[in-house]
Amino acid sequence: LLAYEMNGEPLPLKHGFPLRALALGWTGANCVKWLEKITLLEKPYEGFYMDQAYRIHQPDQDPKTGETVTDINIKSIITQPEPETALPAGNVTILGAAYAGEADIEKVEVSTDGGESWQTATFIGPHEPYAWRHWQYVWQIDRPGSYRILSRATDSSGEKQPMQASWNKLGYNNNGVLEHGVSVQIG
Repeated sequence: LLAYEMNGEPLPLKHGFPLRALALGWTGANCVKWLEKITLLEKPYEGFYMDQAYRIHQPDQDPKTGETVTDINIKSIITQPEPETALPAGNVTILGAAYAGEADIEKVEVSTDGGESWQTATFIGPHEPYAWRHWQYVWQIDRPGSYRILSRATDSSGEKQPMQASWNKLGYNNNGVLEHGVSVQIG
């Protein structure tokens, strides 16, 4: 896909004007900005970024032998409330988004007790392929204290976001469940 506009306006320079190649479902590293020409090759391009920088490898491993970074692993994030926020008692809306590359997000679960129990969130907004899927969960809270909020996604193939991501030297595809601490104060 070649993009020359974004939201009905000419593509901004910081997003790749005049033209950007998009590989839907793949990381931004595979989406060339400021495109001026396309050259077809008989074999994969050999250069610093594709040979070394955009590779998943361990510190003692030759980057060229690592897996090329292509798709984005299933992931969910919490966008509201912000971490370390003091919240009033009552109904608190937790908002977030989830992404699974070429797969579809089937379910997002939210935990308000650090992962001991999970409740299903509700999807909100448009549902588009290759896009983040927005969700919400309304949490009824009536006890003061500190809470660890987590979210995890499951895609259409049944893959579930892991509690911990597999570590690699450059941190690519870090999709482990992230902790989101908040405190609730009864006024």
